[in-house]
Amino acid sequence: VKRGKDTFRYWRERALTNPRDPEGLRNFALGLFARGRASNAQKVWERIARLDDVHNPYREEAEFRVIEMKVYLQKASGKEKEEYFTELAGELMKFTDSHEGRWRGEALSVLAGLYCGVLDDMDRGVEIWKRVAEENKGTELEEKALDNIEYYGTKARLQKGKRIIPFTGVTISGEKVDLERFRGTPVLLEFWNLQTGSCLEGESEIQSMYENGRIVVVGVVTDEEKKKVKKYLRKKNIRWPQIFDGEQEKSIYTLYQLWWTRVFLIDENGVILEQGEGKDCIEYIKKHLMETGKREE
Repeated sequence: VKRGKDTFRYWRERALTNPRDPEGLRNFALGLFARGRASNAQKVWERIARLDDVHNPYREEAEFRVIEMKVYLQKASGKEKEEYFTELAGELMKFTDSHEGRWRGEALSVLAGLYCGVLDDMDRGVEIWKRVAEENKGTELEEKALDNIEYYGTKARLQKGKRIIPFTGVTISGEKVDLERFRGTPVLLEFWNLQTGSCLEGESEIQSMYENGRIVVVGVVTDEEKKKVKKYLRKKNIRWPQIFDGEQEKSIYTLYQLWWTRVFLIDENGVILEQGEGKDCIEYIKKHLMETGKREE
C-alpha cells in the first residue's frame, strides 16, 4: 500500500511540476482513476490531448480516455441514463470512425459494453464485439471480445420475444425432460439454488395451474448436495420436475450462461414472454397466466 501511495505522489508531483510532461500526466491520470476520481482524471486526460503531437505519444489514448471517463460520470451529469449513454455511444462511434488500431478497438469495446449492459440492445453489442475480434487478432482485445461474444450472444438469445434455447436433462427422480416436447403448453422454467430457495415456493396459484395441466413447470437446481435438495423439495411440497444440473452431461446453467437464479415464462410456441429474477418477475408471470386463463374461459 505504501509503495502504491509513494508511486502516486511521485507522478502527481511530476505532473504538477511540469504540466507539459505527457508521461507524468498520463500516470497521474491513471492513478486518479484507480482512486475513483474519474472527473479529475478526465481533466488531466483533456490536458494531455491538447499537448503537441511531436512531444506527445499519448494523444490518441488521451482522446479515448476523455470519452471513456464519461462512462463513470452519468449521475453527476444530471441526465437520464438512457439519454446520457445514447449520447455517449454517439461520441464513441464518432471516435471509432476517425481512429484505427488499439484505441479504436478499445473504444469499440466500451461501445459494445454500453449496448450489452446499459442500452439493452445485446444483438447490436454482439455485432460490435465481432468487429473488435476481427480487427484485433492475436491480442488481448480479441480474447476479451471472443469471451463477450459467447456470453452476450447467449444472453441475446434469451431476451423477451426470442425462442428459448432447447435442452434435455434428467430429473432427480430419473425422468428425462426435453423442453421441445412441451410445445403447445406454456412453460415456467426456474433456475434456482438452495442459497436463495425457489421463487415458486408457496405460490399456490402456480401450483394449482400446474396440477390442472394449464402450465408446465420445470426447475433446474445447481447445488453440490443432492440430499439437501431432495429434503428441501419435500419440506416445501414442490412437486414439479427438478433437474439436478450437477449430474447432467452438459450443464444447462452453462448453456444459458447463468450464474444465479432466473425465471422464464415460455409460450406455447417456445417463445420467451418474460424473464427475470425474484418475486417481481413471478408476480408478472402470475398476472399474465391469470389473464390468459380468463380469455380462454
